[in-house]
Amino acid sequence: MGLAIPFATVDIPSVWRQALSLTPISKVLFSTDAYSLPDIYWLAARWGRWGLVQVLDELMMIGAFTQKEALEAAHQILHINAEKLYEVEL
Repeated sequence: MGLAIPFATVDIPSVWRQALSLTPISKVLFSTDAYSLPDIYWLAARWGRWGLVQVLDELMMIGAFTQKEALEAAHQILHINAEKLYEVEL
């Protein structure tokens, strides 16, 4: 998700929808791919989380996820998958 988040801006939920429709949650890793200015790190992290919340809310509204499943998916995408990939505990 790193290359898309800082550049997709208002279309970030669409990027999340596509990623979650094509990929198992256990394979989705959030990053910002931000560089240079600290403000870009902050903005990309904020936009990325915002877009993920939008899509997980939609999935709950249509009954694809329960609230518990959506929270678990967010935790996995934002934390657990990175821990597993890099074999560290954050």
